[in-house]
This record gives sequence, C-alpha cells and structure tokens, in this order.
Amino acid sequence: MTTTSTTPMPAWLRSMLQAKGVISETGLTRNAGIRTHRPCHAACIAGIDDNGFDTWTDPTELTPTGELQALLDGRRTWDLHAHRALTLRTSISIQHRPAGNPARPVLAQHRCHQPIPSSWAMPPWEPLAAPPSTEDDECPF
Repeated sequence: MTTTSTTPMPAWLRSMLQAKGVISETGLTRNAGIRTHRPCHAACIAGIDDNGFDTWTDPTELTPTGELQALLDGRRTWDLHAHRALTLRTSISIQHRPAGNPARPVLAQHRCHQPIPSSWAMPPWEPLAAPPSTEDDECPF
C-alpha cells in the first residue's frame, strides 16, 4: 500500500509519529511549508517552531519597521531558515539579526482575515541587471 497525499495516514503510524514528536496533532512537521489555514482558507507558512508549537505565519516578508509594527500589534515573529525551520524571534535575535535579510526572512503570526499591511512588507526583490557592455558587440575573432 502506497500512502499519497489523498490517502489518509494510518492511525497507528500517526500515533507513533506524534509520540516521537515528528508531527503534531494537526499534521504539521518541523519542515515549514505552504499550507491552507482551515478556518479562513488563507495560504500560510506553517510548521512546528523551535519551541515545539504549531506555528502559522503569513507568507509576507517583513521589513525591520514592519516587524516592530507586527510586535506592537501583538503578533509574534519568526525567522524562516533555509532548511525550512521556524524559530521564534526574541529581543536578542531582533537586535543582532534585524529583519530584511533575504537569506532569513522574518514572518509574522497569521491572523484570520487580517492580512499583513503592505507598509510592513519588504518590497519585491528585483533581479540584478546585467552590467552595460563597454565593448563592441562584434566577435573578436
């Protein structure tokens, strides 16, 4: 029997994985990924954070000011690491690793029907333009 995304996980396997802490009761893993939040059907980045809690974040990367505004709004913030782990931001991580680093985006706690305001979000990353050519376009040989 092959288990696919449409086949429910056998109860014994789910129980074993939950007991080992591999997945949560809601089926989340430590590898964060895009999930649909059931109550509001919004696309979120969800996973188990470094403290072992189910975490649902909006997929919008925050600016340093945006992170401050999110915290003032009562939303927690997380770092999203390249290996897809979510770590809760603390006063130390905020001070030493400010938001705005494309290698480690900062995401805010999801709230149903309350999207992240555009003023909090990082602008889209622009691809680097090729440097202007200083030579002739003719083949040198």
